[in-house]
Amino acid sequence: MAPEVLNCPLKDDPQENKEIKRLHYTSSVDTWAVGCLAFELTVGFPPFIAEKTADITARIQAGKVQYPSKMSEEQRDFVDWALQRNPADRPTVAELLQHPWITLHQRRNSQRNIGGSGDGSSGNSDGAAAAGRAARAAAGRAVSSRNLNTGSHRAGGSR
Repeated sequence: MAPEVLNCPLKDDPQENKEIKRLHYTSSVDTWAVGCLAFELTVGFPPFIAEKTADITARIQAGKVQYPSKMSEEQRDFVDWALQRNPADRPTVAELLQHPWITLHQRRNSQRNIGGSGDGSSGNSDGAAAAGRAARAAAGRAVSSRNLNTGSHRAGGSR
């Protein structure tokens, strides 16, 4: 749970507390969730773990993550970027998709053309579709390599 969500009291109705501006949060909580999921799915436990709920809450609010040594530098950077304590410093989920850790492991274009023949194809010939996928993959590898080397995938270009 993102730090700003922890500030919200429990609700009986989704409309409760909507008038209290200091309790508002944005879709940046989704970015936080993606960071937590990426950590847990690859490591096997959540980034903020403790026996007591109060201790978990304190760790989330402190924003300190202990990264296992087996985690790659690219994944650490991805998780660190998603788990920025300040919601304004977090990337959007769309920006996370451009991170080198994602583009490095991306196997295919996840955007599909819905419509066309109804067989799940985009309507392109197999050769043209394969050529387009190959060109996008090559361009993505070049950008990923450049971004990883320069740190330009992050807002401000620094860690």
